[in-house]
Amino acid sequence: MPPDPSDRRSGSETLDSWKAIAAYMQRQVRTVQRWERSESLPVRRHQHQKQATVYAYKDELDAWLEAREHQLANESRQITSKAWTSVIVVSVLLVSGLSVYLIPGQITTENVRPLIVVLPFEELGAEPMPQLADGLTEELSTQLAIADPANLGVIARSSAMSFKGRDASPDEIRQELDVDYMVEGSIRRDGDDVRIAVRLVETVGQIQRWSASYDYKTQPWLSLQDKATADIVRDLNRVLGLAALTGPPATARDAEAVEHVLLGYRYFDQFDPDTLPQAIDHFSAAVEIDSTLVRAHVGLAQSYCHQAFFGGIPVRQGHAEADKWAASALALDAWNADALAVQGWVHFAYRWEWDNAERSFQQAIALSPNSPWPYFYYANYLSALDRPDEAIEMITAGHRLDPVSEYTNIALGYILINAGMPDDAIQHLTRVSQRTESRSAQRFLWDAYEAAGDFDGAVRILEEMDRSDASAVRQAFDEDGEMGYWRALRKGYDARAERIPDLFSWHRAVVLTKLGEFDKAIEELEKGYYQRSGTMAYLQIYDLDPLYSDPRFQDLLRRMAFPDQKLHPLSHRQ
Repeated sequence: MPPDPSDRRSGSETLDSWKAIAAYMQRQVRTVQRWERSESLPVRRHQHQKQATVYAYKDELDAWLEAREHQLANESRQITSKAWTSVIVVSVLLVSGLSVYLIPGQITTENVRPLIVVLPFEELGAEPMPQLADGLTEELSTQLAIADPANLGVIARSSAMSFKGRDASPDEIRQELDVDYMVEGSIRRDGDDVRIAVRLVETVGQIQRWSASYDYKTQPWLSLQDKATADIVRDLNRVLGLAALTGPPATARDAEAVEHVLLGYRYFDQFDPDTLPQAIDHFSAAVEIDSTLVRAHVGLAQSYCHQAFFGGIPVRQGHAEADKWAASALALDAWNADALAVQGWVHFAYRWEWDNAERSFQQAIALSPNSPWPYFYYANYLSALDRPDEAIEMITAGHRLDPVSEYTNIALGYILINAGMPDDAIQHLTRVSQRTESRSAQRFLWDAYEAAGDFDGAVRILEEMDRSDASAVRQAFDEDGEMGYWRALRKGYDARAERIPDLFSWHRAVVLTKLGEFDKAIEELEKGYYQRSGTMAYLQIYDLDPLYSDPRFQDLLRRMAFPDQKLHPLSHRQ
């Protein structure tokens, strides 16, 4: 709603919402709201009967910004002059500054939470305690995440641990994670004495808000971890003004089992189908030692789920195992959001039970607003059902909590592709690929160039990936353009199909469709249907527009019972 016309001034353009103000200032919504609270950013309010709407004048914002830049001249902060041109991608940047809370049937992004990261604890002295350092980092993150999720967002383990062994400054950490606070600490053992030092730093201005040291006698590392975590969280709750953490006391656990869980997630976090079997081995070992360790059950559920999707094991076997371990985790902890999200994924990617899947995802997010996984799974679901704005919002919320993770970074890339925004996907995935040298990022970068119609770029990515057919595809493209490109790819897929007749490839179905071989494309899709391939859940958003008029394709869509089924090509693909 616009401001009161009587308050408008001639010659000054007006911005009529937080999103418009943030976009104009090229910052996130949470940043400009913080500036208004703490630095008197000139934002006005028009009072209605029940609530107020905000607005601002561009000339006042310009003057404020100029004064602020002058004040901070000695700091290396610059406002970039280049913004993403896509309206939806601007929305991505804005939403990434909001904490998203979901209850069934309702999304609200009004609550702005500060964000904190627990950095890996440093080991000092001649008697290192690596299990305690890693365990304390993870357990502190976990306990802070459940302490007061309405008022504190917490960076996920995988992103926090990326700073292990790195000599990163607070400015670098703030730039990479966009956090308001960071917790850093050290562990020093001297004979029978252990000292754990901790400090809380506000990243803007690098202000130390609190510090403390805790002295303990040497004891089993897991007992020491639980005792130190309780002491530190109690004090952090007080300093940050959070609700006190209440819950059942920690149950007895086996230290070796917990160590297997930590190692399991170390392999799981690599976003590599080749490391998932090692993750499964460690999680299985943990369950063998302690069958009540919930996180081991959840780790197995996630690992089998992802291994099935990557094609590392048969689809039915992988999803059956994922479902089994998610159920066993929920039997031990009925409120475990990550296990519930895995069940939602099985409903979505294997059973194609769309309503059950969405309910599971929504419940998981409501249970645990600080876990990135429910957002990740739900974003994939929304993308597959061609709800791109919602999908971008969800994956950005997950990325906000886990900004370094390959899972959320690559998912953001392919969700942008699915939304019909390949140019933005190319920019994002190029940055991810350069930073991580991830083969998965390159694979989806290939898809992005294809979706953008840049086949020279697509071939270049195949060459960078050192694919065996890259030179043949390059030659065919140079000789015959786009059709040569598709024909060369088809030869490679045909050779692979001769070796592995049952191997389903959604991309082969796309290639055959591009070449006008509709019968073979339908055969390929039927293969995916009978195998219940997880990639078939994305059938509505693949580039298969010529097939929509084929009764066999329409029958396939009906059998999969997509909600709000589309009978015509997708509008954002035209």
